[in-house]
Amino acid sequence: LLTVVNFLKRRLPIVVWLPAYSTSLLQADIAAGLVVGIVLVPQAVAYSLLAELPPLYGLYASLAPLPMYALFAPSRHVTVGPFALVAILIADSLSTVVPVSHREEYIAAALSLSLLVGAFHLLMALFRFDVLIALLSNSVLSGFTTASGLVIAASQLKHLLGMHIPRGSFPQTLGYALAHAAEVKPHALALGALGVLTLVAISTLNKKFCAKVKLPEQLFLIVIATTLSALTDNFNVAGLGPLPVIGEIPAGVPSFALPDAS
Repeated sequence: LLTVVNFLKRRLPIVVWLPAYSTSLLQADIAAGLVVGIVLVPQAVAYSLLAELPPLYGLYASLAPLPMYALFAPSRHVTVGPFALVAILIADSLSTVVPVSHREEYIAAALSLSLLVGAFHLLMALFRFDVLIALLSNSVLSGFTTASGLVIAASQLKHLLGMHIPRGSFPQTLGYALAHAAEVKPHALALGALGVLTLVAISTLNKKFCAKVKLPEQLFLIVIATTLSALTDNFNVAGLGPLPVIGEIPAGVPSFALPDAS
């Protein structure tokens, strides 16, 4: 019996912390959950667009892991779900096999890839491959982090400049943007600059005046951008034409089925 209890504590950390869960922790978790939930929706949509998938799949991928993580994860300080670099890797990997224009085949390939990655993760956890992380030097991690930031920034240039940029490497993306600078939409660039300035300004306010309770800068940016879009007919100003927006996202939950791996 003691062996079973120890096994459950190792594999289901919730049996350890749940008995000690207090009302004060619940109140703090509710407040944090509301803020994270509000920010998570547009963030998940953005990640799905990075992966060249419909917005709905970003929501599925962001919401489904959270209850599972509460059951099985040993740490309270690790974020779960999709993030920008993984979304870009999915698009880069799949676009060489299935054209993005073939939507049904591309979505099926993305689901199959996710299933394979999950299976490999389970095998790595079973055989305790996490010890390999200790072998990575700080220089490797620093290089990975820096390169990730550059790749993510380059992938967003087409949205910041309001122009079509073919998928390519970091130098290819910059070269194409510079060679086609005449195609830049000024109101798209102005909107992007406004977003960056808003994030920087609120972050500075948080550091100087909101040390204990910080303002959610992403939430403020979402409200500002949504309001401007509604007031200007999708940012259609000075006769420059509207900018593309997400549009309506279907409601409901998907039907569960195994992806076609053929």
